[in-house]
Amino acid sequence: TASEMINFPEIARLEFIFNSKVLSTFEQSESTIFAYRDKFKEGYKFFPSYGYPELKNRKLIATSFVNTAMPLIKYDTGDLCNELIFEDKFIRTNEIVGRESEILKINNKFISITGIIYGQHLPIFEYSISIQVYVNNNIFYLIICSNLTIPEESIIKTKIIYPKCHIKFK
Repeated sequence: TASEMINFPEIARLEFIFNSKVLSTFEQSESTIFAYRDKFKEGYKFFPSYGYPELKNRKLIATSFVNTAMPLIKYDTGDLCNELIFEDKFIRTNEIVGRESEILKINNKFISITGIIYGQHLPIFEYSISIQVYVNNNIFYLIICSNLTIPEESIIKTKIIYPKCHIKFK
């Protein structure tokens, strides 16, 4: 995986099904920091030669060592992280929560929008003019401005797997 959150039970299931090792990494297109999931411990280890991670108010801040064209110094990645642990010659974290703008809080649980909508590769992106996501009273709302027909809208509604999702087309 690359920057999609995956946990140990999911990794174990994939390794069993495919009889292969799973490499889970964390990175960004901005080339600021790079980390890999340690197979013996929860969390990720950052490569010290790639970039330097810092934490400010749970936000992951990064300084790039590899982007020579446009080095980013103390760049706010938009990702949330609970803590950084200095261990041996590495910095690691137990958890990278994900992008702040891509997380909804429902019933005091943080839920990734990527897992609900974007990770499903639904056809709504081919036909949508805009998509709005918000939470009100612990109910997830998805408003889609599109040129879809009523039957196509029904198909989209049945494919989104989050049970407390109210979908409205405009």
